This record gives sequence, C-alpha cells and structure tokens, in this order.
Amino acid sequence: MKFLFTFLGIFILNVTHSQNILAEYDIFYNTDHPMRRGSVLYYDYNSQTSIFKENYKNLPWDIKEKEHEADFIATIAKNLDDEFVLFDFKKRECFLIEDFVKSTYKVEEIFPVFDWQITSDEKHIGNLNCKKAIGNYRSRKFEVWFAAEIPIQVGPWKFNGLPGLVVEAYSLEMRYHYVLRNIKYNEDVIIVLPEIDKLVSI
Repeated sequence: MKFLFTFLGIFILNVTHSQNILAEYDIFYNTDHPMRRGSVLYYDYNSQTSIFKENYKNLPWDIKEKEHEADFIATIAKNLDDEFVLFDFKKRECFLIEDFVKSTYKVEEIFPVFDWQITSDEKHIGNLNCKKAIGNYRSRKFEVWFAAEIPIQVGPWKFNGLPGLVVEAYSLEMRYHYVLRNIKYNEDVIIVLPEIDKLVSI
C-alpha cells in the first residue's frame, strides 16, 4: 500500500491498497476556555507514513459548553478548517501544515522524540489491552496508554515511538487530553491537503 502524492493545485493523498488504519480521536483542551475537537489519524503500514488531521471546529463538551458559550475568544482569522501533522517514519521526517495571517505553511520540524519510559501499569480501554508510558516533549510531561496489539508507532498529534498505537494521551496537568473514539481497518481514503504558500524549517 502506498500514500500517493500529486500536486494539481492541491496535494492529494490516496490510500489505494488494503493495509491501513483510520483512527478517530477526541481532543479535550482543558484551558481557560475548555473545548473539544475532533481529529483523525491515517496510517499506512507499507510506506510507514501517517497523517493526523485536527479540525478547528469546536464540538460540545458536556455541560462545560454551556458554561462557556458566552465567552469571546479573539483569534487570528484562519484559511484552513484543519491542521495537519505528517510523519514519514522511514525518512524520520515530520511536517506540520498550518496557517497564520492568511498564509498556509508547510513546516519541517525536528523529528519529535519523547524519551519514553514504559511502565508495568496496564488497563483495558474498550476491548484493547493497554500499557502505560511516560514521556517528555518540549518541557511538558505526558502519560500515554498504548495498545501493543496494534503494532504501529504513532498516535494523535506528534506522539510516536512506542510499540503500539496510542489510545489515550494527556499532559500531567490534564491541559491536553487525547482519547481514541473509533478505529477502522483497511479503509480506502482520500485526503486532500491544502495548497502550500510557504515551506519553512525549524
């Protein structure tokens, strides 16, 4: 199976064969203005590439939506409805696609390393047997639960490097919380990536 990229004004990613995973996550931002967002992770076994797509649209978060529905949040106008994190594990490359001040950037990042420590803790999340790992990234500590029975080294956002799919992840202060909602196998998907205005490296 391959991720096929072409440029025809837009990037198109087409999963054309059978070995792939589509995982849907909820993201809870427990910030001054709590919000929940939907996101999707696509992973291709053969090419060892993935795309994580977070939708900017906020979703209801139980009663907290009503508590904060009158709040006003000032944001810079965005062209995109989504933000993307792209991984190529064979090449050890990571890219972000995001927009700022009406321009869309493809940002090449230093490959994220979390320095994971896998613990002896285990629990079931749904029908998955998960193990706990603790890692650090950019001065923030995260705890994650991963399922070794799904042997891919990726998860939502930039989480990577564990011997199984990340099922749940959160910062220790619970400011950011990622939860697997659904997973499908062998799905044929087409992902349309936005046209890039600028390519930068950090």
